[in-house]
Amino acid sequence: MGEEIFVRKASGLVRNVSAWDALVMCILIPGIFWPWVYQMWSVGLHGPGAWMPLSSLIAIAFMIPNAIMYVMFSVAMPRSGGDYVWVSRVIHPAVGFAVNWYLTLILLSWAGPFASWIVEWGISPIWLTWGTMTGDPTGLAIFNVLNINEVKLAIGTVIIIFMAVLSFLGSKWEFRAEWLAIIMGYIGLMVWSGVMIAGARAPLIDARMQLLTGGVLSFSSIVSTASAAGWVVSAALPVGIGVTFMATTYTTLNFLGYTNSAYIAGEIKGVTRSHIIAIIGALFIFGFTAFGLYAVYNYSFGPVVINSIAYLDVAGDPLWWNLFPIEPLGNILSMFATTIPFIPPFLTVCFAFGCFGAALGLFISSVRNIFAWSFDRVLPSSLSLVDKRFRAPWVAILVTFIITMIMNILYIYTTALDYFTYSILAWWIAMVIVGIAGIIFPWRRKDIFELAPDFAKKKIAGIPLISLFSLISIPISVFIGYASVSPAVAGAIDWSFMLAVVVTFIIAPIIYYISYFYHKAKGITISMAQAEIPPE
Repeated sequence: MGEEIFVRKASGLVRNVSAWDALVMCILIPGIFWPWVYQMWSVGLHGPGAWMPLSSLIAIAFMIPNAIMYVMFSVAMPRSGGDYVWVSRVIHPAVGFAVNWYLTLILLSWAGPFASWIVEWGISPIWLTWGTMTGDPTGLAIFNVLNINEVKLAIGTVIIIFMAVLSFLGSKWEFRAEWLAIIMGYIGLMVWSGVMIAGARAPLIDARMQLLTGGVLSFSSIVSTASAAGWVVSAALPVGIGVTFMATTYTTLNFLGYTNSAYIAGEIKGVTRSHIIAIIGALFIFGFTAFGLYAVYNYSFGPVVINSIAYLDVAGDPLWWNLFPIEPLGNILSMFATTIPFIPPFLTVCFAFGCFGAALGLFISSVRNIFAWSFDRVLPSSLSLVDKRFRAPWVAILVTFIITMIMNILYIYTTALDYFTYSILAWWIAMVIVGIAGIIFPWRRKDIFELAPDFAKKKIAGIPLISLFSLISIPISVFIGYASVSPAVAGAIDWSFMLAVVVTFIIAPIIYYISYFYHKAKGITISMAQAEIPPE
């Protein structure tokens, strides 16, 4: 039976990923440096009352039910593909494929552009910061060259090829790279925090800002420019609870990916312990990392100034952008906190490592999802081929490489990825569906539930914990999804982008049923595969 409905009797993958490997990946994917970005985007888009340290703590609380749901599902059905496997077995295979299909497209829509972000924010600023601090025009010239589209594409292509090569070499090399990325990343974050705190105590930042910009940029000019544009700077204090709460809908975007050990569950050793460490650990480690970085921003600049900088950034105000043609991220702002010229370039290198770790984690997750679809015969079985030497799903890796390349090209040369603008909405729609699966799982698939490890079957007052936490996760998902497209938060709804969400979801069931009837004509009922947990 297994030989008929699945591609083969064994997946071909090997459980050689440790709990700590999975934890590292789950911390990296959300982007340990992205708080540098979201300090600007969340505040600039939602208003000066958004207080990001509190927003990060609210986001942690929002994520807890979702995290527990993903841990318990990963323990109950520990196979590659994660929510694809769970939803297809509990609700319907077409629904499971639709959920995971869209989530995977979102992951790939980030993985491709991240290669360009490494260039834009992690390589070229090495020269911008060095040139600005030393007065060397060569550095500024190199910065401009590196941001030429063709140069950016060439370097981004090398980065994506490197990710594919690491994946071809197997999970050991993938996770060696992830460990290097997180070590370099956290070294950079600790150095940055120390530099910013020391610069604030000096006090140095305002004076350095004026020195490096010829007096154009200062705390007073930043605040007065934002104020003149209608930015109510007095609200940029920890009193804007309502705005902060709404801004958290955007902050949660920064957390997405901390559950991705679920997608490589078929290769993780010590299932129960590993997923608890990876998912729960990543949620709190990443969440408190974000809290710390936001707190450093507020300490070093003060909430009024840093939130006014966020306005200048998002509004494209010439006071910032005519001086520095780059987002005011932490590595750039560190120029104003130190007189040592090699520190900002070093922080920029660390950013590049952190960004690469995030991109590689997205790549790894996407490969395993595509592998899972193929292993169930939803996509051609060739996509689940595994190299015998390295135990790597090499065809799925090749396909992921091609899609990642396309996504990067679209990012550089077109506005096509704007159609993923409502990806937060799509993500949380998917989470509602996973939540529904979690609620009914113990009863609808009692056979799988009863055979699951004890942790996945835990109950309170006779109610399975997976059902309880899945139920709690649904209203949170609905709130975040709604708020992400609410006119009060996101402005007027672009219905073409909304249509893109609907169409992308619909494509998946169409693909599923084409495969279903194709295989049925050959005497294979692929829906039988979704009635079982895939073999290891």
